[in-house]
Amino acid sequence: MSRIAVVLAGGEARRMGFCDKGEALFGGRRLIDCVVGQLSNQVDEILIAGPHNYGLAFGNCPDLEDGPRGPAAGLFAGATEITGRKSGEKGFLCVPVDAPFLPLDLFDKLRPPHGAAVAATRSGVHPTFGYWEIGPLIEHLHTKESPSLKSLATQLGAQEVFFEDGRAFTNLNSQEDIRMAQTLINQE
Repeated sequence: MSRIAVVLAGGEARRMGFCDKGEALFGGRRLIDCVVGQLSNQVDEILIAGPHNYGLAFGNCPDLEDGPRGPAAGLFAGATEITGRKSGEKGFLCVPVDAPFLPLDLFDKLRPPHGAAVAATRSGVHPTFGYWEIGPLIEHLHTKESPSLKSLATQLGAQEVFFEDGRAFTNLNSQEDIRMAQTLINQE
């Protein structure tokens, strides 16, 4: 079985001030490049759940017309793409495009023996960082519902896997978030 990661990159990025968060620069690199760099040694394949692949050598799977909206749309598109290959994959890791600090052992920690799992820290649950079992995910999302990922994790009984480093799950949702994160890095 391959280790697959789906990068959720289909949002509108209204708080960022433009329409594609993956193109936002952080430390001189696009956010998509930061995330892919953190994933590259963890997985065998990366899929980008969004309208394009950012000029990278990865496949992309845009939101499906008959699927849910919001972040669940990226999960559904990724799961549908993987299922269409008939390769027998049981699950995949998902991460957001705006999280340049994701842990280098995220895949191994979240991939449980059975079912789904999401990252958790002292500040709470982070369901955009999750391992999702394809069958139950597609079955649940095929109803055209657009649940929040937190609600989806609860409904699918996802295990919460604790991570000590809460910074690893920081999402950079605005230019101000990027400036603040860069300041913290410069102080280290």
